[in-house]
Amino acid sequence: MISWCYFLSQNWALVAFTEIGCLYGKDLVGNYNNFSDSDNLYPSIGAGVSYALKPEEKIIVRAEVAAGKEGSYGFYLKFGQPF
Repeated sequence: MISWCYFLSQNWALVAFTEIGCLYGKDLVGNYNNFSDSDNLYPSIGAGVSYALKPEEKIIVRAEVAAGKEGSYGFYLKFGQPF
C-alpha cells in the first residue's frame, strides 16, 4: 500500500492511496493460485478525507472511495490509522 496525506488543518486531511492484493492457496475446485498469474492480482486506487477526533492521541475517522479491477468499487468508513 502506498498512501499520501495532505493536511488541511490540525483535524482535517485529504488522503489518496493505491494498493495491490493477490489471492493465494487453493481455489474452490482445488487448484493452487499462482502469484505470477495476473488474474490473481487485484490493484485498487482511492481517495478520501480524514478527521482527527483526538489529534494528540491520533484517533481518526476516514471516509474513502476506492476503485478496483474490472469496475469494482467501494465506500469505506474506517476508525483508526490504516497502519
